[in-house]
Amino acid sequence: MAKYIVIMKGFGEGCDYTIGCNMSYEVMESDKSLADFANEMAGTVTDPSEYSDPGVKKLIVVPYDAAIIPDLGPFRKQHQDAREAEKAREQEVKDRKKLEELKKKYGG
Repeated sequence: MAKYIVIMKGFGEGCDYTIGCNMSYEVMESDKSLADFANEMAGTVTDPSEYSDPGVKKLIVVPYDAAIIPDLGPFRKQHQDAREAEKAREQEVKDRKKLEELKKKYGG
């Protein structure tokens, strides 16, 4: 049985296009080929209704095995380390400024 990632994008952008509203995905299994499964899914697509169904504007079916799912841990650590280094630099600037003020006030 093959696994597929089914991505559906509705009409319009939803709440805010920058965060992917009005989009959904689901991992599904099927004994069918990619083409047959994609055609089967296309047959389930709905048009917008005046009630609650936003309809599907675009349907993408991808073999799950083709998906690359990177480990985000190292990237998150790299970003966290960079933020901490920036905070440390900002604190050093504040500390040096305070030191200069104290030197002026008390001599140094």
